[in-house]
Amino acid sequence: MPIPISGPTTITEPGEYELVNDIEGDLIIQNTENVILNGNGYYVRNGSFTMSSVINSAVRNINFDKCHVQIDTVSNSLFESINASTYAYEHEINMNNISGVTLSSLNLIDKSCYIYNATNCTFSNIVLTEVDFGSDIGIYNSSNITLRNLNTNGEGYLDVRNTNNSLVENLRITGETSFVNCSDILVRNISVESAYYGIDVYGLINPIFDGIYIENSTYGIYIRYSDFNASNVQIKNCGNGVHSYGDKNRIYNVNLDKFVIDQGDYGVSTVYGYVHVNLTNGKIKNMSSYGIYQDVYGANLYLKDVEIENANYGVDVWYGDIISCTFKNNTYGILISNGTIALSTISNNNYGIYINQGYSDYVEISSCFIVNNEYGIRFSFSSRDNLIYNNYFSNDQNILYDDYISGNYWNIEKTPGKNIVGGPYIGGNYWGKPDGTGFSDLAVDSDGDGIADEPYDLYYEHGIEDTEDVDWYPLVKIPEITLPPPLRLAPPSLPPLPKKKIIIEKQTEIRKIPVIPEELFVYGAVSAGMIPLILALLKRK
Repeated sequence: MPIPISGPTTITEPGEYELVNDIEGDLIIQNTENVILNGNGYYVRNGSFTMSSVINSAVRNINFDKCHVQIDTVSNSLFESINASTYAYEHEINMNNISGVTLSSLNLIDKSCYIYNATNCTFSNIVLTEVDFGSDIGIYNSSNITLRNLNTNGEGYLDVRNTNNSLVENLRITGETSFVNCSDILVRNISVESAYYGIDVYGLINPIFDGIYIENSTYGIYIRYSDFNASNVQIKNCGNGVHSYGDKNRIYNVNLDKFVIDQGDYGVSTVYGYVHVNLTNGKIKNMSSYGIYQDVYGANLYLKDVEIENANYGVDVWYGDIISCTFKNNTYGILISNGTIALSTISNNNYGIYINQGYSDYVEISSCFIVNNEYGIRFSFSSRDNLIYNNYFSNDQNILYDDYISGNYWNIEKTPGKNIVGGPYIGGNYWGKPDGTGFSDLAVDSDGDGIADEPYDLYYEHGIEDTEDVDWYPLVKIPEITLPPPLRLAPPSLPPLPKKKIIIEKQTEIRKIPVIPEELFVYGAVSAGMIPLILALLKRK
């Protein structure tokens, strides 16, 4: 039979207890074990609930109003179906130095909960409502934590700091989240909206984020001095989708896979320090400024299978490797100073590729379709010594020089291999025009090797003679050989067969089969000499 509690009480002995009415004042459980307290849905008001130095215990079905909750040095215990309301600084829920604790079904109304120095604990099914300000759920200096099914309404805030080897999943936050100085943390299925920082990341080591949705925030993901690995990411209507910066003392890696960033000023930006950004299998669209902005010497950008469209600048990168990507309907498709562009399609931009501002050390562009742009490639100032080969050009003007600086390379040596228009040799580029009047559209290929008979002088379009910028192996299309359909001859007409009546006469004679005498056999075998005699006998009737 549970021991009834009807007023302020201190519990120091094991046993089963229950509230029988609301309590005004303090309820304390301390220096004990094996305590079960059932609140029966009653309130502890205008006081405090304290639980300290307790093991193997459980507290269920209890409500706190204008009440400070302190849980300290508790292990292997359960807290279930807890409601707490009315925020003041002294009315928080604090849990400190706990281990093996499970907190389930916590409903906070204008209330904060802070957890310190926890190990091997699970916190699940937490709802925050009518939140106005403050760090509403905080987990600090902890390890091996599972936080699951957190839902906030209002300006809720999740803050996780100095916490390792932990799982955070199934979060719906109307407010902000931050992860600071954590290692080996897995965050899954998190949705954030209406925040300044949707996800604020600082100093993480080996983090994994899987399943992120952020909407209507100033910064979608804000990364400072941190590694960051995320997949299955959707960011919509944020001023800056992903923003990162670091320092020059170490290299930070930001990896994003399977992502969509839609509507904003910047899709992805890196502004300071050695940050290597790797983006794969994603789309960035509808940016008023930059799809990707990286203006940091020493930082690297790697793009693979990324599509960027409807931005002022698709990519503005100091150093980057761009593989199998698509850039369309931008003012500038790609602005690049150093790096490689390969196997990509750059179309329907004002400027397809802009080799930028004379800072370029080396840019290599190969196996790309650069088509239907106003200008295919624009060279700024003294951009030299770049290699551009095996590309398909078909633009209003394929090449634009800001100051007619020469010294780029437009082909490699003639090499066996399938080129961009299907010919048998790789060498230079295909120089087409949308109206079919480009150099390669009209060039002669007398030996059928897919290489024009004459080289192409790029400066010729500008009325300037120059021997340095020449494509020595411009490509042409090899005409396809179309075989005529096979000749099908009709079979010759044959005369009809004569009609002849066939009469079958009835055979009345029974033919006798001769019997071969036994003496013609020797030990069951016919001797060779007897074969003519046998045949003669068989012919007889």
